Amino acid sequence: MSAQSWKSSPSSSINESISIDRDKIVAVLNRQALLIFFFLAAPAFGQQPATPEQLLEAVHKNVDLSAAGSYTLTATVVGNPGDPKKQQTGELRVDRDHDRFRVELLLPGYQEVRLTLGNKRYVPKTQATLFVTGLTNFDRSWDPLKEDLIPSSERSTWGNMSHKKIRGHETICFDQIRVGAPRAKTHYCIDPERSVVLRRDMGDDRTEFFDYASVAGHMIPRRVTIRKPSIANLELRDISVSYQPVDPARFSVPAQSIEIETCHDEQQPKPVFTPEPSYSEEARSKHHEGTIFLHALIADNGTVQEAQALNPTGDGLDVNAVNTVRTWTFKPPTCSGRPVSAEMMIEVDFRLR
Repeated sequence: MSAQSWKSSPSSSINESISIDRDKIVAVLNRQALLIFFFLAAPAFGQQPATPEQLLEAVHKNVDLSAAGSYTLTATVVGNPGDPKKQQTGELRVDRDHDRFRVELLLPGYQEVRLTLGNKRYVPKTQATLFVTGLTNFDRSWDPLKEDLIPSSERSTWGNMSHKKIRGHETICFDQIRVGAPRAKTHYCIDPERSVVLRRDMGDDRTEFFDYASVAGHMIPRRVTIRKPSIANLELRDISVSYQPVDPARFSVPAQSIEIETCHDEQQPKPVFTPEPSYSEEARSKHHEGTIFLHALIADNGTVQEAQALNPTGDGLDVNAVNTVRTWTFKPPTCSGRPVSAEMMIEVDFRLR
């Protein structure tokens, strides 16, 4: 028995040691597998957020210029690039200091200045190039959480996410649909590796961002193209940002400007009386059809304070559109329920029946 016991003891020890070694090996392999998994998964979780909201938030943190303080942005503006007959070159300057900012556009024979001081916006009566081209908030156009294009109170839903290669970069694209907004859908294509927007579409309008570079730890595009088929095409080149205190004189209210109050719960004006403009005899004789785009200032009593055609036709359609729109009335826009002034784009279609 003792011999058998002695013999069985080593046998039992050997079997036990083999069993322990197997457990250790399995445990080590499991730990290695977990390490490999987390190593491979880290970029997906850390750099490529799984939802549109996370993608937009990552971009915002990466490109929020105002996080580093007051700054001045400058850029060369080219209108209708590549068209030898229509091309114009000018300058854009943005001075931003927290909730104060000034935007100035200089083109040959043309100067437009728009100023925002807190919740007050000061706009020129008869100039609307900055507004209709989207350059009013150009320095925030690549920051999807600070575009200021639509009140932040608007709720959003999201379209399906897809993958697309743009200029050699893998991007994630999706729709942001804002409930109740006048321009309800925005299509984004985001480079998740660098957390930057490469393309943004709003209807037929497309903005593309090129050649990102780091300034004070935040990314800015060096070149931006804006395609607006209804108005014009723009290219902004040599974009640069310098962080420095802004001269207080830059924030003086321009003469002949109209004050417009802004808020997060702004309600857009609603049409009440909008008769159709008549066809001009000249346009009718030429069988001319088309759409006139107008910029209008709506007063806090709902009347049209100013209106101007952005694409004059020369055959009377633009004149008839302006004269008629000036007779329109609206339910006034509101901020927190109070009537305020507002500016808006109006499209008037002329079709022969």
